[in-house]
Amino acid sequence: MQEQDVPPDTTEQYTSAIGASNLRVEMDSNIRSQADIIMAAAWSKSRLGSALLRLHSEWDRSQHPRRMTGEAIDRLAAELDRVQSGFKKVDGETVPNMVLDMPKAFRTANNWYHHEMGLLLGRLKTLPEVRAQLTLKAEDMGCGRPADVAAKLILWWLTRRCPTCHGTKFEVATGTGRQTGKVCRSCRGTGETQIPCFEPGRAMASFIDDCLNRARVDIRTRLRGEKAKTEGQQS
Repeated sequence: MQEQDVPPDTTEQYTSAIGASNLRVEMDSNIRSQADIIMAAAWSKSRLGSALLRLHSEWDRSQHPRRMTGEAIDRLAAELDRVQSGFKKVDGETVPNMVLDMPKAFRTANNWYHHEMGLLLGRLKTLPEVRAQLTLKAEDMGCGRPADVAAKLILWWLTRRCPTCHGTKFEVATGTGRQTGKVCRSCRGTGETQIPCFEPGRAMASFIDDCLNRARVDIRTRLRGEKAKTEGQQS
């Protein structure tokens, strides 16, 4: 089977269904409509799993801010007022040594990124529901500052792909986009960023994966059940 012929998995089908404009339910049992996918998700036993699928669908359809590159930060620093770093000799005279304010440039770039990310997260309609449920789970697990743990896990889950290797698990040659065959040092070959909040974070991440798996299974089961029911009525 060619790569382009591989059928979409449950997550991809759900993402496509959420973004579809035509939600007409098809009466032909052999035709799986976008509405069928959404109706199946509504029957999922895992409320959080379904909410997570919706949240990631909203995230995937959004324009994501990108962190400034080193070159961009250098240009930003050049536009800021320089700061004194000791003194230097110029033509035999001692004068202030004025240098680029790199710490301020990094802070400015970081603040911009978090501001833009905050605006994006505020537009995700399913986020409040997911955050509330994960906060309750964190409380149940006895996590300190459960709301903070939930927020950090959500952000990690949405942006978990390693920014260095882009999830490929291997280093990429600068300027070529080709893998070098060497394991990515940033993620140590996992393809993902480190889970935050230590052991509580790892437990929460496992819980999220479990909810997603349950939701996907329920969606597939519901779709098969609806198809079998329709075929039985037609026979």
